[in-house]
Amino acid sequence: MYAGLPCIFTLADKIELIIMKHRSYIADDGAPAQSQRGSRLGFNRFVMFCVVGFGGVLVQTVTLSVLLRVSGIHYLAATALAVEASVLNNFVWHRRWTWSDRPRSSAIVQLLRFNATNGAISLMGNIVIMFMLVSVRKLNPLEANLITIGICSLVNFAVADKFVFIVNGEGRRLGCKSSR
Repeated sequence: MYAGLPCIFTLADKIELIIMKHRSYIADDGAPAQSQRGSRLGFNRFVMFCVVGFGGVLVQTVTLSVLLRVSGIHYLAATALAVEASVLNNFVWHRRWTWSDRPRSSAIVQLLRFNATNGAISLMGNIVIMFMLVSVRKLNPLEANLITIGICSLVNFAVADKFVFIVNGEGRRLGCKSSR
């Protein structure tokens, strides 16, 4: 299921188990206490989000490098194009892996929600922060890019979990037809 990444989740699971045991969140039968199962899923999902995000960082950084070196376009225009390439890459992997356990609505609807939220946050955050770091602070655009991605990632996880790949109160994702 994790396509070549089992060691990451094994380590993440072990770390989470140690933390939970230390905090006495383990029931007598060794299973996570009921109230902690959601926390464990959230932790695992965040790890998955970060793995996908790392792939997005690579896509964005390579795209930005190529655009800056080959096309010679302005760094802000190159940043916008690189961000969109990363957003599209991340959407595919989040849909197929990070939030694959949730019922699926239309790919187009989810892509529009993802672009309207994560895409907008990433694009606006990257443009504003890149401008401040490169034009004002005089950092190298590639270094500034990595700092900017880190800042935007935290907001993007919360928004994707609560708005893009959500399940409504009846247990089905918004925009999905009921399976009943």
